Amino acid sequence: MAGAYYQHKLKKHIIIIILCLFSLQCEKGWLREIFNPTVEGCNISSACNYNPDVNKFDGSCEYSSCIDCLGIQHGVATIDSCGTCDAVPSNNCTEDCEGEWGGIKIWDCDSVCNGTNLLDQCDACDADANNDCEADCAGIWGGLLEMGFMC
Repeated sequence: MAGAYYQHKLKKHIIIIILCLFSLQCEKGWLREIFNPTVEGCNISSACNYNPDVNKFDGSCEYSSCIDCLGIQHGVATIDSCGTCDAVPSNNCTEDCEGEWGGIKIWDCDSVCNGTNLLDQCDACDADANNDCEADCAGIWGGLLEMGFMC
């Protein structure tokens, strides 16, 4: 019987201890911090450093680090090698055969930068238009058929 009496007393003491802890936590706020920790930062969605988890605004919002070259916040435009700012990667300038970005010089058929050599109809590469091959009577470029023989 004495054991039941002490168990009853112990239960009362445990309830009192629990009530005291909860009343203390209300004053100190430690239990709230465990279940809902304070996250300081910027909670303004238009800011570059926006954090949706912030529950305590600290005035740290900034708006310039995420502006692209067109002035659009969180934009994707970049400056290409020719200094053009846009958001279309497919129209970026290219390097010509002299290494100039946006230049117009190209390799000719004989690998000469800005050369004048051209491929003729028979795939011969030179700059002399007088030695270009001709079509035979069957219309085959560089062909050997002559008029009257096989045509």
